[in-house]
Amino acid sequence: MVWKMERKPHPMISLIDDNRLEQWLRQAAYSPGDTFSLTSSATLSYASDQGEYGLRLEVSKNQFGEAWIRKVLQLRYLQPAEYHQCIPLVSPTGHWQLWHPVPQNNSVSQEDMIHQAASCLIELAGLS
Repeated sequence: MVWKMERKPHPMISLIDDNRLEQWLRQAAYSPGDTFSLTSSATLSYASDQGEYGLRLEVSKNQFGEAWIRKVLQLRYLQPAEYHQCIPLVSPTGHWQLWHPVPQNNSVSQEDMIHQAASCLIELAGLS
């Protein structure tokens, strides 16, 4: 039996500018380290962590409380086929993070992998 959780956008989410996000995602493959503000309390970045490249979604712990991270962890557990690569972390500043590895290979397929990773993170976080 597969359980489905209905995901509603987090109440702190304003409209994400899809055109700006698409442009950033296309450029991210060629400029690691850049950050994109999804909202005033959520950012997406393409970075290297311990030699591994990936997308990092970071949200403010003040705006996205413990109930939010519990929902994220529950959804990740209940739908492992969809979200197994989205790894929950806590930043050095104490904010919630979701990490999705994206191998760096300098090709068009990397842009696709970055888009897929971003979609997965944003959906899991309830920001879509």
